[in-house]
Amino acid sequence: MKDNSSRFHRIILSYFVALFEKLNLPESWNGNLWHYRFQNWKHTMHQHVELEFNLITQGSGIYLSGQDKYHVRRGDLIWLYPKQQHLLVQETPDFEMWIAVLKPETLARIATDANQQPLRRDESNGGCCRRLTQRQLQRMDTLLGEILPTKDQPAHIIHHSDDTASLSELAH
Repeated sequence: MKDNSSRFHRIILSYFVALFEKLNLPESWNGNLWHYRFQNWKHTMHQHVELEFNLITQGSGIYLSGQDKYHVRRGDLIWLYPKQQHLLVQETPDFEMWIAVLKPETLARIATDANQQPLRRDESNGGCCRRLTQRQLQRMDTLLGEILPTKDQPAHIIHHSDDTASLSELAH
C-alpha cells in the first residue's frame, strides 16, 4: 500500500504557507503583462520577488494579503510587493483584470525620483489598494491593451516615458 501521508501534508501546508513563486521571466524581459479572466480554479497563496499590480476591469473579488482581506471591484488597482503574500480567493464570473510584474532591477533603474520610491519597497505599508476614477481606469486599460506582450515580445511598460509617469502617478 502506497503511503500518501507526505502528499497529504503538502496539501495541508499549502493552505497555511505561501509558496515562493519563481516567475521564470526571460532574462531580456523587464517584467510581464497579461490579461486575466475568471477561470473558476483554486489559486494558492504565494509571493515572488517582482512587484505586481492588478487592475480590476470587470466584476469583483476577494484578495487575501497576509492577514488582511480586501474586497475588490472594477476600478481597483492593487499593488502587491515582493515580500507580500497574496491570494485571490473569490471572484465573480465576469471578473477580469490586468496583471503586471516588474523585476527588482527594472524598478531600481526606472523608479528613481521621490514620487516613485513607494514602488521600490519590499513590503506594503498597509495601503496596497486604490480605486481609480473612471477616466483613469479607461486610460490604463487602453494603455495596457496597447502594450500587451506577444508570445516572443515582452510588454514595453518601461520603454515609454508616459507609461512610467502613469505608473508613478498610480503608486500614490
